[in-house]
Amino acid sequence: MSKLIQNITKNNFSPYGYVLDFSDNTTDEFEIIVKESESPWRMAVYRPHSRDCDFLENHPDSMESFEPTKGISLLIVAEKNTPNNFSVFLLDKPVCLYKGIWHNVMALSEDVLIRVTENLEVESEYHYFDKKIEVLIEGK
Repeated sequence: MSKLIQNITKNNFSPYGYVLDFSDNTTDEFEIIVKESESPWRMAVYRPHSRDCDFLENHPDSMESFEPTKGISLLIVAEKNTPNNFSVFLLDKPVCLYKGIWHNVMALSEDVLIRVTENLEVESEYHYFDKKIEVLIEGK
């Protein structure tokens, strides 16, 4: 199964969530992009190693941020009702997924570190593919 890797923009990522960046044309020094008042939240670090993916997960009641801090990785995302119709993004800027968005991360470099913020209690659902998504890196 092959997919084009896209760069994240506010426009092409909007079906899945928010790009954590200032609004266009703002001169403010501080801007709230996402606000969740219903549930307490937690912050974690995630170190993906896999260069393939055979499932996606979603959290029906929690938004989730993916904030790259080291290395190169891909973010696979799909809307709630169409997990097999996924998109692949180079995770080169921080994003926050809407509740219920299918997702997974694949590492491209040896050492990847991603900061994750989500609800304190997180329910997960899983969707397994018939065939793995694989990243082929020339020379490896």
